[in-house]
Amino acid sequence: MPLSNKKISLHVHNPESDAPALVLLHGWGLNQAIWIPLVSNLTPHFRVITLDLPGFGESGWRADHAHFDHTTTDIMAAVSQVTSQPFFLAGWSMGGLFATHLARQYPTYIRGLVTIASSPCFVEQAPDWPGIKEETLASFRYQLSTDFRKTLERFLAVQALGSPRAREEIKTMRALLAEKPEPHPQALAAGLRWLAEVDLRAEMPLLEPPLLRLYGRLDSLVPQRAQAAVERTLTNQDDTAVTFTQSAHAPFLTETELLIETLVAWCESR
Repeated sequence: MPLSNKKISLHVHNPESDAPALVLLHGWGLNQAIWIPLVSNLTPHFRVITLDLPGFGESGWRADHAHFDHTTTDIMAAVSQVTSQPFFLAGWSMGGLFATHLARQYPTYIRGLVTIASSPCFVEQAPDWPGIKEETLASFRYQLSTDFRKTLERFLAVQALGSPRAREEIKTMRALLAEKPEPHPQALAAGLRWLAEVDLRAEMPLLEPPLLRLYGRLDSLVPQRAQAAVERTLTNQDDTAVTFTQSAHAPFLTETELLIETLVAWCESR
């Protein structure tokens, strides 16, 4: 069941199901089609809801979407149109920033939070927070201003870097990206700014919903040192972290069956 308006393009994959809802948020540059390899194996367990973040895929872009909080509010408003019960929420990479902020802002609506290859603060911060170097993001921003298609291609390559199936994953991501309209250049620019500026580290110990973190051991964007830094921000005994040893930044493409098995088991235990 597709639902599209000027704010958010959203799809409920099995609208008649009475299973708990699972909302999936994609990462920078991509769209909800990135979840296609997972959906058929998730629908027996969840009422799966995927959406395009503003300016990506078929979702519209407005000037106020440049504000992280406004976009977060619009995501919640869209999801609320199709589910009135608490739902599981999973966000990959940049989508994990939105998922984390949603769980902090709307804790009674979130049954469980899952972050995939994500960090509450993606950029390196002195003295003890590893992350993406600011100059790396600055080079992406510069290239984006001159050739956004080439920037997307470069980012796909970075996400697959380190994966034993890198070529296959880049090909898959490129094909899934082409399933939807090209992202709006302003949405791409806003996303790079969010990756550079959004810092949710202070929110992590305050999260109320149970939290599952899924990492790739070979990830170059959220490397192991950054993963360890994220773990140090957490105090909740109900938190769980799982590392996929053969994966880089997209473990749901590299170790799909294992990730689905891990996700389903964790959610069913809530």
